[in-house]
Amino acid sequence: MKKPTKINKIKTITIFLTILFFIFSLFNLTYSQTTTIISTQYKGKIGKYPITIEYLYLKDNNKIEGKYKYDNIGKSLRLEGEIDLKTKQVTIREYDENNNNTGIFKGRLIKDDTVRLLRYIRNKDKKIFAVRVKDIKLPRKYNQTTTMRKYPKLINCDKSLDCFISASKMCNPAKVVYTPRLDMFGLKINATYILEIKGIEENKCTLYLRLEKYDLESSPDFPQEALNQQKGIYKKLEGMDGICKFNKNEDLTAMLKRWQEGIFNVSASCVLTAEGFNCKSQTEDFKNAECKGKYFEYFEKFNVEEIYGKRMPANIRTKIDKCPEGAETIPIQEDGTACFENQKDLGTIEGLIINGKPVQCCVPK
Repeated sequence: MKKPTKINKIKTITIFLTILFFIFSLFNLTYSQTTTIISTQYKGKIGKYPITIEYLYLKDNNKIEGKYKYDNIGKSLRLEGEIDLKTKQVTIREYDENNNNTGIFKGRLIKDDTVRLLRYIRNKDKKIFAVRVKDIKLPRKYNQTTTMRKYPKLINCDKSLDCFISASKMCNPAKVVYTPRLDMFGLKINATYILEIKGIEENKCTLYLRLEKYDLESSPDFPQEALNQQKGIYKKLEGMDGICKFNKNEDLTAMLKRWQEGIFNVSASCVLTAEGFNCKSQTEDFKNAECKGKYFEYFEKFNVEEIYGKRMPANIRTKIDKCPEGAETIPIQEDGTACFENQKDLGTIEGLIINGKPVQCCVPK
């Protein structure tokens, strides 16, 4: 097996860092047109079990949404239901974290915006429990054309991630300047991002992200070539924006808490094929969100040529026995190219085939 060269090590570091830093690129866009009013919490009991209704609000078409939890467990359960205006009957279904319908609340409408919960039916055994909780006044969630109430005021968290995390729990509009710093492989990474929570859109908590600035510093022994390549990549990313819609508020909150602790769930895999390196990035942080925007599009198209520039036509006229120390071996691509534009192609290595393709010897210019 060919011993890894210095150039290969530089590229390995560069590819790994490029994918790993994926998690840091963040954006800033405009406000949502959907408005949400957050309701008061209500304490009570289902049978003998203490509960807290964290919020419950009324949507268009007399639909109800909310969340509640058992106080001794602490895990929130999603609520969805409706009001039958003819009979004044209220039905609210309970869903667990896997979106399974695990129970049903029954009650009635006692005023235009107030409901009284009477009983709870546990789905697994159809057992009925009495519900004892104060009558719940339902604030409304309405669209832009409704003028009854105003959206909660935007919270300016400045540089406080604690403040921003607190706002994310109820998906309240908030803005923060996020400035993480990271030491890795001899690199000091200083970044400035804008994060904004825009509220609820299509029943999902919406986060807008923008990368403002990215600075890289290196230790004296860090390869200058790799440093320059990284600086070039992240200079392109500055100003790119995107948006993520989380299925649950707590998914966004959990992600932000991990970031606060310096935990970024991201991985990368690169495979050397006849066409060169094929790299894919994966991140657990956004697995429960729908994301789009220039930044995400950039990484969907990520490949080594984004780092090293265009490939050049292979020098197949020259044949050599072996590559010198520090050179890189690259298979000829389907389009007849091989070495990158910042490299010199010394020729085809006789007797060396990778994935059925001749291999070129490439050295820095």
